[in-house]
Amino acid sequence: AVIIGFIYCAIAFGVAAFVRRPLINMFTDRPIPEMLDMAALHVLITVGSLTLLIFVNVLRFLIQGVGFSNFAIIAGVLEMIARTVAGVLFIPLFGFVGACVASPFAWLLADCFLVPAFFYVIRRLEKTINVANS
Repeated sequence: AVIIGFIYCAIAFGVAAFVRRPLINMFTDRPIPEMLDMAALHVLITVGSLTLLIFVNVLRFLIQGVGFSNFAIIAGVLEMIARTVAGVLFIPLFGFVGACVASPFAWLLADCFLVPAFFYVIRRLEKTINVANS
């Protein structure tokens, strides 16, 4: 799933890099150059960070699917905390760019928890399987 996600992210970034402005224009009646620039920046930052979201989705659902739903909840809470930090700190400090990085920052914080949690879950499952086979 991660490999497929990375391939999708590479394709999406390639598409976004070349056609983001025409796509944005499809949703505006009277495009304002400044608005188009901001929307194009937001698209690039978001699409460029989708690999972080791939890990959030794959690891969170995998962990939840094998019975560790509390870890999935913790990851969601960490995402909420990260978005709050972005709203309170990043936007006042960095303006629009701070808003653009709010989601990627949330995904990163969740990944910082989910990657070690994944390895913990794998070790726990291996121990359970070894005990059952003994």
